[in-house]
Amino acid sequence: MRRSAGTGPRSDGPTPPPGTLRPAGGFGPSASRYFAVYAGAGDRRRSSALLCTVSLLVVLVVAPIAAVVALLAPQITTLLHASPQLHHSATELIRLFMPLLLVAAVQGMLARLISAEHRWGFLSRLDAARTALYLAVAVFLVSQGFGLIGLFWAKLAQEAVMLVAALA
Repeated sequence: MRRSAGTGPRSDGPTPPPGTLRPAGGFGPSASRYFAVYAGAGDRRRSSALLCTVSLLVVLVVAPIAAVVALLAPQITTLLHASPQLHHSATELIRLFMPLLLVAAVQGMLARLISAEHRWGFLSRLDAARTALYLAVAVFLVSQGFGLIGLFWAKLAQEAVMLVAALA
């Protein structure tokens, strides 16, 4: 006997009618669901193992993309019509931001774990502090003549604070 579409044993329920939105899938939302289950059960060992596994998968997916973007940075800068005076700085900025993209992707998984543990106040304070830090460092470095590269160093400081504070 054959089952009709949308009634099979699926973890996300029956197929919604055409024209309705399905919940987003992928690494992040899937990891969030399991982080929530493990947090509810108080299972920190499984949460840690999931964080390590998903972070490794994210790195394996994001790293090749970041490498291609870094290699194509001069062409991307030209495509974006950067002025000749800013072409070199913009190219370097794109290349420097690629490792930060990797760090930010892994930090996103860590933030999902913290959120699953219902530590929203901590995340809000952390976000406010790192935004203030970014603005202060960016204004200082740009005013000192560091230009676009100064924005990178400000972002690096911001991500470092986020990572250290979240792991503490």
